[in-house]
Amino acid sequence: MEASKEEYRDYFQKLLAAIDEFEVSSENIYNMDETGFNIGVAEDRNIIVDGTVSIRYQAQGGHQERVTSVDCICADGSSIPPLIIFTGASIMSNWIPRDFDTS
Repeated sequence: MEASKEEYRDYFQKLLAAIDEFEVSSENIYNMDETGFNIGVAEDRNIIVDGTVSIRYQAQGGHQERVTSVDCICADGSSIPPLIIFTGASIMSNWIPRDFDTS
């Protein structure tokens, strides 16, 4: 989806107005970003084929696992350590901090 320069300007004017109205300090403004990537064995190959032959070729990688990374930075310049999420079959109780609040 495309947005125009005016739409961005309007958005940020409204954002700044809300920050002023509710007196939000920079230490309470965060930006989060989630991204995924593959880890594992992948092989790079170059293949030369005859361009006149109408056969479709498809790359096949090795064993790869999808991993998600969540990053968060504060407007005051501080940041929260990144959260890395791996695929898992079960949760082990020793992975959860004893003082973790579940409420």
